[in-house]
Amino acid sequence: MKSYRYTGVSHDGLRVKGMLSAPNMQDAERQLSQMRVEVLALSSSTKLFSLSNQKVTNRDIITMTFQLEQLLRSGVPLLEILNDLRESFEPGYFKDVLTGLYDAMVNGATFSQGLARYPDVFDEVYTSLVAIGEKTGQLEGILHDLGMNLRWQDELESKAKKIMIYPSIVFSVVMLVITFLMIFLVPQLVSFIEGMGQELTFVTTSLIAVSDYFVHYWHVTFIGIFLAITFFNYAIKIYPAFRFKMHKFVLSVHLIGPILFKLKIARMTSTMAIMYAAGVSLQEIINMAGKVVGNDFLKAKLDEVEGKIVDGSSIADSFASVSVFPPLILKLIKVGETTGRMDEAMRNVSYFYDREAKELIEKVEPAIEPLITLILAVLVGWVMMATLGPVYDVITKIK
Repeated sequence: MKSYRYTGVSHDGLRVKGMLSAPNMQDAERQLSQMRVEVLALSSSTKLFSLSNQKVTNRDIITMTFQLEQLLRSGVPLLEILNDLRESFEPGYFKDVLTGLYDAMVNGATFSQGLARYPDVFDEVYTSLVAIGEKTGQLEGILHDLGMNLRWQDELESKAKKIMIYPSIVFSVVMLVITFLMIFLVPQLVSFIEGMGQELTFVTTSLIAVSDYFVHYWHVTFIGIFLAITFFNYAIKIYPAFRFKMHKFVLSVHLIGPILFKLKIARMTSTMAIMYAAGVSLQEIINMAGKVVGNDFLKAKLDEVEGKIVDGSSIADSFASVSVFPPLILKLIKVGETTGRMDEAMRNVSYFYDREAKELIEKVEPAIEPLITLILAVLVGWVMMATLGPVYDVITKIK
């Protein structure tokens, strides 16, 4: 797929411009024609404006999924639904994606084959489940389950991100204030304190040392932080062994680790429940779960589980052998395997860990504000003691 930038006039006479993806220039022109756009200029996009940098929000996909499900249940043909959907979205990447899906189906592809053209928008689980829904004639039910699951994941991720926003903002403000104090205010106070001829305490000398470092090496510090973050992100993407160790470490971090683990288990089991109910083979379910879980350490454990099942072990014994999943999961899996209702067992696991994660988040969130206040109080107290201590000593001697 190539990226194309276009400028044109829409059917209502407005000048429009945007980007779309197509295998060739002719296909791009056909997409614009179907969008009822009269082309003024069409060119292959440079890397700087590549569609790979475009983002589609979870809410766009959720909206599309629910609308597809509801209209299909009402008997509206899929092609007509896609045509209406692309008209309802504002010009942009997602509108181009919907146009590409419509165009693919017009040219004989199935809906799932059209989705597979956009792996950056629709993941493998979404595409595979839609393909199963098309084959079994249960596309409406599959879309309903997908929509509910995507909405639940979006709500859970929003709640998890919420507890990070406030600390991040406060931490940034604190760092800016400290930098300002150390570079502009403290040096002036230091020259005044040194002029008193007083013997300086450790608190004052430590403040002077930190201030000198900020004044002379602040640029080195910021460049170092930037390079460290850049290298870390590069290493995470390029080196699987480093990524594996970091993913394992994150799950062991106090407070954050348990929340992340529960969120990932809830997401994994929810996806497994949908796939199991859709009739996907167990081996494929576990393989897909490894991709969905978003953690290389847990993925490696799921690969071990898959290997054990292939070798003939039971599902419950295979999960128990990797010594990562809690006893509750193992018990529910064993019950599901015995009763033949594995999808229900997985949904129960997902519900339990969803609730556990939310409860942990609600406990951590109120504790963050007092912790930040305490850190601020310590910093302010340190600066006050370091600067006012010598002044107080001079006043005391004068008296």
